[in-house]
Formats: sequence, C-alpha cells, structure tokens
Amino acid sequence: MEEIIERIMRGEIKDEEVLEIYKEYLKVKDEVSYLEDLLDDLELLCRRFEEIKDSVKGLKYLIPKVSKYLNCKESVEETLRVLDNFEKLDLNHYYEVRARYFNELETLKKKLNQLEKKLKEAVNGRE
Repeated sequence: MEEIIERIMRGEIKDEEVLEIYKEYLKVKDEVSYLEDLLDDLELLCRRFEEIKDSVKGLKYLIPKVSKYLNCKESVEETLRVLDNFEKLDLNHYYEVRARYFNELETLKKKLNQLEKKLKEAVNGRE
C-alpha cells in the first residue's frame, strides 16, 4: 500500500478513478485516526472520573473526622454536598458514547480495508 501511495504522491499514477479511490481512502483514514484519538481521550476521562469517585469516598470519610477540630461547619457541609453530587455522577452516558464511537470506528476500519483492496485492484488493473 505504501508503494502505491508513494507513486500517487510522485504523480506516477494519474488515473482519475484511482485518484478518487485514494481521496476516499485518505478521508476514511483521517476519520479513523480522529476516532481513535477521541476514544483514547474518552477512556482516559472515564478512568479519571472513576479514580476521583474512589477518592471522594475517602474524603467523605476523613472530612467529618477532621471537622471536629475545625470551626467551619458550613464549609464542611458544603464540601460534603459537593462530594455527594460528584459521587452520584452517572458515567453511563460517557460509556454509551464510547461504545457508539467504538462501533463506528470498527465500521470505518472495515471500509478502510475495502478501500485499500479496491485501490490495489484499481492500480494493478491499470498496469
């Protein structure tokens, strides 16, 4: 495949059909790359949220113990409310989005493979 791309880039292949297939190939390849990066970011986001939710449990245990020695009841109560809200954060939406993008990525990878074959066939058929 690399050889074909190099030949197209050098201008050795000028067949319109081949060039159209190549344009579509590049478009799909860019979409695949974009979705892979997006999925990596979503994975990191979900992992970080889970780590923070685990930390929140520890904080909710420690804050009341420490607050006995502090004179800031309102601040402690507000902090605990914020932590409660964060702990209740539903990550299902992120996981659903990630699953949808993963399925889309798999579909695009199949399309990319088909375009590769089609491009190779088109180039080999012209030679």
